[in-house]
Amino acid sequence: MTIGDNRNSAGSGRTRRITPVMPFGPTGALATADPDVPTQPVQGPDATVAGTPPMSAVAERLDLGDYTGALDLATAILDIDPDHREAAAARRECERRLEEIYLGRLGPTDRVPVVVITPEDVLWRNLDGRTAFLLSRIDGAATIDEVLDMSGLPLHAAGRMLCGLVEQRLVELRVPPRREKRSSGRIDTGKKEEGGR
Repeated sequence: MTIGDNRNSAGSGRTRRITPVMPFGPTGALATADPDVPTQPVQGPDATVAGTPPMSAVAERLDLGDYTGALDLATAILDIDPDHREAAAARRECERRLEEIYLGRLGPTDRVPVVVITPEDVLWRNLDGRTAFLLSRIDGAATIDEVLDMSGLPLHAAGRMLCGLVEQRLVELRVPPRREKRSSGRIDTGKKEEGGR
């Protein structure tokens, strides 16, 4: 749409027509001067910048078994509205499900994680800070339970990281050596005790 200007351009007698620059509308789409042209909201990752993800999206991810995606959406809702009860319940459910998944992959938690690559090789892996910290807790003596606890991370997050280290063959999970049974200290003389005849 153009706007007429009463001034003549270079004395030619012709009316100069100016096309205005339109600002962005409230939805994030380019506003238009023509009311017959509808504006379209932004789609994709930026669609929830001005608001919160709908709970229906969280429920959809849960139905699909995408607990990581549902957890991310529920957390985004709680970042904006910490008192959102449905989002809080969904987050707890996602965390519980993910704990079951990752602990199930790791197997018995009394096994001992052992780093099987050199420190030099670790440097080439470009691990993120939290994963590198978790790896540093593995000393070849602590059990899975103990390593996950020392990480200071939520159980589902630490479990996911440890699973990743095992899948990348940076870590092996080994069965701990059986502890020798302590002797009772009694000496067998071969004689039966009285009353045992």
